[in-house]
Amino acid sequence: MKTIETSQLTAVYNPDERKIRFFNGGKLAYGLSGDLASQKMMECLRAGIPVTTQLKDENMEKKTLIKQFHAILAQKGLMCIKEDILMSYNVASTKDLTIEQLRRSVSQLNNAGTPERVRKERSTVLSLLDKLGIKGNSEIGWDRVNAYLSNPKVAGKPLYQLSFPELQQATSKLRAIIHKKKV
Repeated sequence: MKTIETSQLTAVYNPDERKIRFFNGGKLAYGLSGDLASQKMMECLRAGIPVTTQLKDENMEKKTLIKQFHAILAQKGLMCIKEDILMSYNVASTKDLTIEQLRRSVSQLNNAGTPERVRKERSTVLSLLDKLGIKGNSEIGWDRVNAYLSNPKVAGKPLYQLSFPELQQATSKLRAIIHKKKV
């Protein structure tokens, strides 16, 4: 049996029919149906394999996207930023998001792997913010941190939306701010 390169693997899941089809490099590789298809869809999400939902019913699509959203947050250990993501859309619950907003969020979360260098740079940004007296954590929330970083003069975005180069740029700006305060 030949092996399939997972970086080329994508999946299309249809919850109405309870079927999942896997594509390798755009070509159909294999498919599953029934309970096994549902299990494989969740495994794909955990493994970071892109899953597209194919639905006829909009309510069902929204429910599936909400499940994907929560599964990705849990799998990547990002449940602590769920409120921040929702606040960026000015809603209090995932049920209040539109289908397009859910698709965008799921896509961003799927593509937003958090490599070690990004985690280290985030840590550096948080340390510098701490020196400026701006603190955030899972207990008190990240509102102050995200509000400060969202200022266009600093980063223009909340912490969780910053790419590695943007984090590096924010680090430089924060160091300059700290230096100016000392002088």
